[in-house]
Amino acid sequence: MGNDALADEVAIQKLIYRYNRLTDAGDFEGWASCFAPDGVFKGAYEEFRAHADVDRFAEHARGLMEKMPNLRHFVTNIEAEVTGDTATVRSFLLMTSTTPAGGTNFAMVGRSDDELVKIGGNWLFRSRTTHLDGSEGAS
Repeated sequence: MGNDALADEVAIQKLIYRYNRLTDAGDFEGWASCFAPDGVFKGAYEEFRAHADVDRFAEHARGLMEKMPNLRHFVTNIEAEVTGDTATVRSFLLMTSTTPAGGTNFAMVGRSDDELVKIGGNWLFRSRTTHLDGSEGAS
């Protein structure tokens, strides 16, 4: 793997980590900044145009966070296939929720399928699709 390919792999991983951190922090403008201008998030429950629907996504996410306090996203097994300025990425997702009493629950388990595009030297999501284990298309 050459230096450019390695740099792309690291940048893609950092995008995914940043996406998770911003989502967990409730920074929904930051969340939208992880997407290309026409980027789409296909969540487990709804689909959102990241920039146009940021307020609707924020309302949706806050509702989930109320039901699942201290929500945290964890990602593993990131596999990226880069072709020029586009990439296809697959990763596993684990979300936990910690109750005020300190108990931790698995909130969601599944995978993400991503299509990325490099714009101005930065990797961004063109589409991000979440499949929860036990739901159609989760395997």
